Amino acid sequence: PHLASYLRFVDLEEFDPFERLIKEVIYEKRYDTDPSRFMQSMENQRTIRIQTVVDNISALEETPLAEEYDRAIDMICDDDSAAARVKRSARANAILDGTASVSSENISEAFVSEGLLGLTEDFVSRMDDESVKKAAAEILGSKIFPALVNPEDVRGVLVEGFSNEAVEEAMKYISSLNIEIPVVKDCSNRCDPYDKEHLCRECRLKYGDSEPPVDLSPLPVLIVDGTVTAEELLGRIYMRYTIVDSILHDVNGGLLFVKDIDKLSEDAALVLSSVLESGELVVSGPEGSITQKCRFVLAGTVGDGGIHPLLFEHISMIATAEEGDIASIAISVAAGISRREEDAHRLRSSREHASLVVIEDSELDLITRVSSRIGTTGNTAEITIESLSRAIAALAGRRRVMEEDII
Repeated sequence: PHLASYLRFVDLEEFDPFERLIKEVIYEKRYDTDPSRFMQSMENQRTIRIQTVVDNISALEETPLAEEYDRAIDMICDDDSAAARVKRSARANAILDGTASVSSENISEAFVSEGLLGLTEDFVSRMDDESVKKAAAEILGSKIFPALVNPEDVRGVLVEGFSNEAVEEAMKYISSLNIEIPVVKDCSNRCDPYDKEHLCRECRLKYGDSEPPVDLSPLPVLIVDGTVTAEELLGRIYMRYTIVDSILHDVNGGLLFVKDIDKLSEDAALVLSSVLESGELVVSGPEGSITQKCRFVLAGTVGDGGIHPLLFEHISMIATAEEGDIASIAISVAAGISRREEDAHRLRSSREHASLVVIEDSELDLITRVSSRIGTTGNTAEITIESLSRAIAALAGRRRVMEEDII
């Protein structure tokens, strides 16, 4: 009787406007590739999805559902009937995804499709703040991960739908994963040992043409308010050759979160924009100036104002709250499951292997078409989309970019 709710047919009206636009571009691309077979291809896809469910309907109840998830669903639902609906729908989602067992994402989707998000909201409202805060931090933190996989190509992340407190907790969560970056050993500026053209003055003098020794340093994650000044961002020169008291110096190679980025002064916004654009931190003093490489990912929330136009140009992605997030939080709290170890491994692995992810010509063509349709043509926009697509594929454990990664 619930078969219809398990079949996710293509219905563009169900997508939000942006996702709908991309879906239209995908279908246009498929039509251009082979107009005569387009409709038959679409029908074949629908038939395959239907047949997948039909072939597995008898084994639906046998699809593995971990004990902790089974228990979590019972805790969240207020009656056996609702729990049974969620479990059945979650198992169907797992079958449609082609996975061997039910995941927390399958359960979140089930709460959404069954119209039972209210149960998850009620459950979360009854839980203690610390457990909810921890689960929310893990979920939001994972939304920011794509920006940290290929940080050279991603400059800024705008976070929408989450409070400053929630984002701050997510930043602390990311810091707790103990991600490390390669640096020149004993270098106070954390120079990149593989970028010899941009070594600091001390490293150039010390190592000359030889290879500098490599060490690992924790990924810096810093949190500042929108009231931060340009002077605090830049710092000052100490003893002619060293930059001190500099937020941007300290966050080099890492992640900088600005709460209420719309409150930045003109000078502070211009400093951030200039460093993001050039990749260099320039600090001037009475006896001259020091220039050092400075690369970081900027994350920010926006309050009532608007983000500075020059900063907005550097926003590469948006991490936004989604309908199923509350269900994901409820499941994590009820199941007592932490994603920390899994997330740490996933982020480390994706940072190491993202360059190995293959993107075929057909996907590159799709990126060009999407960029053209949304009016962001140009190398920068397409490179950013390609980079994020690779990052999303790497985080999913794949070695090839798929259409869903581009979406």
